[in-house]
Amino acid sequence: MTPPRADEPSRMEVVDSASDGAQDALARAVQRGLRRRPLALPGSLLRGTCAAPLVRAVEKQPEFYLSDAERQIVKGRSSSLLLHFPTEAPAVIDLGRGDRALVRPMLEALLARDGEVHYLPVAPTREELEQSLGKLPTALDGLRVTGIVARPERAVREAKRLTTGPRLFVWLRAGLGAVDRETAATFARLVGSALSVGDAFVAGLDLRKSRRVIERAYDDRAGAAGRLDRHMLERINAELGGNFDLARFRHRASYDETAGRVDTCLVSSKRQSVAIDQLEMTVDLDRGEAIHTGSAFKYSPQEIDALAHAADLVVADRWYDRDGRYCLNVLQKVPTRHS
Repeated sequence: MTPPRADEPSRMEVVDSASDGAQDALARAVQRGLRRRPLALPGSLLRGTCAAPLVRAVEKQPEFYLSDAERQIVKGRSSSLLLHFPTEAPAVIDLGRGDRALVRPMLEALLARDGEVHYLPVAPTREELEQSLGKLPTALDGLRVTGIVARPERAVREAKRLTTGPRLFVWLRAGLGAVDRETAATFARLVGSALSVGDAFVAGLDLRKSRRVIERAYDDRAGAAGRLDRHMLERINAELGGNFDLARFRHRASYDETAGRVDTCLVSSKRQSVAIDQLEMTVDLDRGEAIHTGSAFKYSPQEIDALAHAADLVVADRWYDRDGRYCLNVLQKVPTRHS
């Protein structure tokens, strides 16, 4: 495979399916979340290029095992994907966000065997899409790239329209675990509807483990996770005329072992009232009151099997990191009698 020249231009088409009015949608989401109890902030506040360095800082912390575990699996197991696509290179639809370097070993394995691959990376904005491809040359020999600007649900439908032949959907970085279990099952069914027998959906999912390990991953000693959370308040201040004093909030992560869910929040250190000028609202917080900032769901292998089954999919293969903390799951359509 011929490496691209450093000065070779990217070859990427872009299909923009994102709706207009993103800023208005953000404002409405913030307003909804801060008018209810318990208070909550939308995850969309962490989208965009400004948050990317903060996300990378979290992923570099020694407590945050997920990135190293997934990188280890992808590096060691990408050639195993060829067993699931023995005759023809699939279109690879990458639903993950952030740096695309993780998917590169998969693409290279397919390119080395088949000579060409149609790669469709997905992001909610064009800016984020282009930034995420920084470490993945779009001019790899034989790689045709079609970027999709859309939310994951819309992207699945777009990918089905834009591709023919075998399809490989990939959602790394535990993306499926960032939504509640019901939403994850609905999304798995949506992807399943875009698969034919022989296609696959490779989903990274974090596994259930001790509370101490998980809470440290989401509340590291260096405070990187807290800086990422407080960035949500910074965006409200900068874009919506908020008056949050970041020093009055501390980050907290708590893991519910029964639910298999870790929640993060910002806790008010004092009783305070915060005006958000553009929303014409004031948020009153008691001392110790929390603003929910996100959740992540952890799975057992049996729960992953049940998730696949509910979507009429089967776990055709499962790969663990060497410490058994994390896994990649190859989900495929269940053949019918007429398939």
